[in-house]
Amino acid sequence: MNHKLPADFKDWAKGFFQSEYCDFEAALCAPSVTSIRLNAAKAARLKLPIEPIPWHPNGYYLADRPAFSQDPLWHAGAYYVHEASSMMVHQVVQQLPLPQDCLAIDMCAAPGGKATLLIDSLPENSLLIANEVIKSRGGALFQNLERWGEPSVLTGSYDPAWYAKIGAQFDLVLVDTPCSGEGLFRKNEAACEQWSVVHVNHCSARQSRILEDAAMCVKAGGYLIYATCTYNEQENYKPIGKLLKTGAFDSVTLTDLERFGVMHGQFEGVHGYHCFPHKVKGEGFYFSVLQKTIADKSDRIQFITPSNPESSWPDNWLPEIPGIKISQKGQVFFIPEKSKSALGKLQIAPDRFKRLGALGHYKGKIAIPSHTLAQMRYTSDMSSVDVSLEDAIRYLRKDSNLNVDVPDGWHRLDYEGLGIGWIKKIPGRTNNYFPTKVRLK
Repeated sequence: MNHKLPADFKDWAKGFFQSEYCDFEAALCAPSVTSIRLNAAKAARLKLPIEPIPWHPNGYYLADRPAFSQDPLWHAGAYYVHEASSMMVHQVVQQLPLPQDCLAIDMCAAPGGKATLLIDSLPENSLLIANEVIKSRGGALFQNLERWGEPSVLTGSYDPAWYAKIGAQFDLVLVDTPCSGEGLFRKNEAACEQWSVVHVNHCSARQSRILEDAAMCVKAGGYLIYATCTYNEQENYKPIGKLLKTGAFDSVTLTDLERFGVMHGQFEGVHGYHCFPHKVKGEGFYFSVLQKTIADKSDRIQFITPSNPESSWPDNWLPEIPGIKISQKGQVFFIPEKSKSALGKLQIAPDRFKRLGALGHYKGKIAIPSHTLAQMRYTSDMSSVDVSLEDAIRYLRKDSNLNVDVPDGWHRLDYEGLGIGWIKKIPGRTNNYFPTKVRLK
């Protein structure tokens, strides 16, 4: 870290860490680490020097930070560039007795790190809503989830108050709130420069508001995971402590995390868990868990889920898992059989969300596959062509001179067996259907 720590922050940290302050400050001056999480469903074969992250089975440290956007495997969703400490959420989820048909929501999901982590950490028959109220961040969230390739996901862009107002109830609510970013000081100069006591207090008030609404969305017996990337009590313990004082929640004690260097703290009855950079090989991260003990007595607005008839769709453009096809607003979507029970808990019409199960649409009687389908998990029978690194980069740039030796028609373009997008071969040329908005510059 080349930037100077704010004086007020140093004063607070010296009082908080006491004899460990010098170790903490030295860690902040060390280079930040680069880490990734593999997409196990896509069996990535990375050729990078990697070191396992002990608290996540698919997490790895890299020796340096390559240009990820130039790697076709990144575009194919083979891995996610994810900060190591925040992968600790996987350990949290593994300790919670969630139902097999878990209905979960990530309230502040952009850019998608914890949402993609939840996809692989939740019980197999779960359904996840990845929500991001800031619409300008929703595009990146959807693209990252699209690359990850799991169709049992919906994305929304609603304020947590909307979910609370309609009486939505979830088995698991993850709230990773916007914060002052103290835990990111060594990798984010702007967070260091913008820090102030006033900003900390402003963040704490905003976190309390978000948590108040999110708490109403936890069903009786369900769980609320609260997380920040900061250190101070004002943003970590105080907002979640207000919920505990209502008497509707119990603070959950997690076990066996100290072996990873996680520090357990307790403040006003709240059990909190800290990843400090001088204890854990990662950035600063905090989390705590509450369990709902009392159901909210609020009126629920009942939404009727439309019963669309099953749609026709080419059999070779279908996931290889059981599910149903539905038509909605000109699009054909796939709903995995495994997530139908969780979807039935939602009580909100799915058309209020953007789905990750889009197969494509019809233009007249001609089926047009979606980019989402090219990157979806579980697909195997569709016509595909595997190309070299040079041709994959050419495709990602939407170069006009792309020429692949395949028969006429639609083909998924693969790199090392993983779908990147679609091409359509017609007499005399190959049309490149990689989305323009995400192409390599």
